[in-house]
Amino acid sequence: EILQGNSPKRIMVGEHVRWHGPRVFEVSGVGEAVRRAGGEIIIFDDIPHVPMENTLAMVEPVLNVPEIYFDCDVLINVPKMKTHLDTLISLCLKNIMGMVPSDPDCLAMHRHLYDSIVDLNRFFRPNLNIIDGIIAHQGQGPPMFGAPVNDMNVLVAGTDSVSVDAVSSLVMGIDPLEAPTTRLAACHGLGTGDLSRISIKGRRIDEVRRHFLRPMQNAVGYMRYDGVSYPLDFYVGIACQGCHGAIREQVDQLALLAEVEGVPGENRKRLVVISGRDARVPRELPEDAFVWVVGDCAMHHRNRGIFAPGCPPAPTRELGPECIGVPMSWPVLGRNDRLRSKCIGSGRAPE
Repeated sequence: EILQGNSPKRIMVGEHVRWHGPRVFEVSGVGEAVRRAGGEIIIFDDIPHVPMENTLAMVEPVLNVPEIYFDCDVLINVPKMKTHLDTLISLCLKNIMGMVPSDPDCLAMHRHLYDSIVDLNRFFRPNLNIIDGIIAHQGQGPPMFGAPVNDMNVLVAGTDSVSVDAVSSLVMGIDPLEAPTTRLAACHGLGTGDLSRISIKGRRIDEVRRHFLRPMQNAVGYMRYDGVSYPLDFYVGIACQGCHGAIREQVDQLALLAEVEGVPGENRKRLVVISGRDARVPRELPEDAFVWVVGDCAMHHRNRGIFAPGCPPAPTRELGPECIGVPMSWPVLGRNDRLRSKCIGSGRAPE
């Protein structure tokens, strides 16, 4: 509605919708809101892409860019205020991953995720960033595995992605340079992460700051803040965050799905995870366990169970049927009032 006051030719709201499909715009209500305000929804997955050289890139020298991007005069980046198990925070810098295709680009970027995010932000330089912290997210991310902060009621906006991420991190109770993406982008001169050099208008940070639950970033010693658990043995060698994140995300999904479906403990098959180069794995594993070998670095163990190839690997759909007798799907917490209360609680982050 604000942009309409400048008489633009077109206002396009776009995203790579990944495996969820275009329905995300309608389920979330974003599609209806955009159309009501005179904009149009663009599904990046359905339009042509152009390979572009990314100068000075560390690991992403060529990017597949939505062709329509080159017809636009202004890029506005609108991320949610949220935590994420792969990057600690997911704000302006990480949100630019929505500009690249899911397969194979986005998955492959998780191999060197922090470097890849910085490379993307070398190419895509938003004219404006607006972080939506009206309802925020804390704990395990992606957000379907964590908990909302229902009363955050904050917007953070600015033209420097690094500065906006730095300020938003502090609003979330996280030191700005603790976030790998913020620190690395600042070191490469993509913006300012030093709070003493950032001019902050509006309310003071200490007036709105909370202390968000942090994500638990790997599956070693598996546990969750809400007490949801799953029987797990983890044998890890030398592995990158790509595998750690993929494993953690799927184990969270499995554990929550078992709770939602009410699968009793005795019907939850033990999960043995083998990952990384030179993992030290016992000669004998429990006979009644489901063995999941994750990532190319663990390929020499592939005959010991279900092997998920890749660097990093794609999701393994056998986990649900084999471990709890339920197909893998995103847990719908609203289907189970007890679990919803357990996972979400009051919906507040501590002051």
